[in-house]
Amino acid sequence: MVFLNVSEEVGNILFLLVISCVIGITAYLAVFLLVVLVSKKAVLPIAESYEKQKQFIADVSHELKTPLTVISADSEILTMTFGKNEWCHGIDKQTAKMRHLLSRMITLTRLDGDDPHWEQAEFSLSEAVYDTAMAFLPLAQRVGKELSLHISPELLYTGNEGEIRQCVSILLDNAVKYCDDGGSICVSLYREKRLHLVVTNTYSQASTLEYRKLFDRFYRADDSRSEGGSYGLGLSIARSIIHRHRGEIRAYPDRQDRICFQVVL
Repeated sequence: MVFLNVSEEVGNILFLLVISCVIGITAYLAVFLLVVLVSKKAVLPIAESYEKQKQFIADVSHELKTPLTVISADSEILTMTFGKNEWCHGIDKQTAKMRHLLSRMITLTRLDGDDPHWEQAEFSLSEAVYDTAMAFLPLAQRVGKELSLHISPELLYTGNEGEIRQCVSILLDNAVKYCDDGGSICVSLYREKRLHLVVTNTYSQASTLEYRKLFDRFYRADDSRSEGGSYGLGLSIARSIIHRHRGEIRAYPDRQDRICFQVVL
C-alpha cells in the first residue's frame, strides 16, 4: 500500500480553476460591455427615426385639424346659403373620413409612446364586453347578420377600461364588416388560467387571408369592404392596446369559413 501526497497538485488544479473562472468572467463582461456599446450606436439611428416618425404624425395630425375645421365650416355656410346639394354632402363626407383617420393616427401615436397619465383600475370585464357588444346588435341585425354572446359573469380585470372597450369595439366592428351576408358573429369571454376574449365571424375566404399582415398598419384584407372610412388602422390600435396591457392577440382561421380573433389578458 502506497500513500502519495498530492496536495500540491490539487492546489495547482484549484488555482488553475480559479484563474480560468476569473479570466472567463472578465472576458464575458468585456464582451457584454462591448455588445452594449455597439448595439446602442447601431440602434440609435433606428430609435431616432422612430421618434421622428411619431413626432411627424403628431405634428401633421395637429396641423390638419385647422384646415379641416375651416373646410367643414365653409361647407356648412354653403349649405345654409344655397341649400343641400351633392357637392356639399361630398365635402362633409370626405371631411368626416379625414377626421376619423387623424383620430386613429393620434391614437396610435399615443399608444406607442409612454403616457405618464395612463390610468389602471379594477373593473368588470364582463360588463365592459357585454355593453360594447350589445351596442353592435342593432347594426348587425340591420345588415342581416346574427350576433351571439357567450360571456362568463363577474370576471374582473385591472387595466384601462376605456382602452379595453375600444379594443372590443374595434374587433366587433371588424367582425361586422367582414362577416358574410347572412352570416353569424360570436363573442366569447371566459377564464382559463387567464382571461380569454374570442371574436369569430363567418367569412368564406378565411382560409386565404394573410393572418400575419392583419395587424399591420394600413393593411386591408379586402378593399371591396373598406367603405365607410376604413384605413386599416383599427387592428393595429387593438394590438397596441393589448400589448400595453401585457396581453396577447392573434388571428387565425377557425375551420374553413370563420375568422377568429383571440385576446388573452
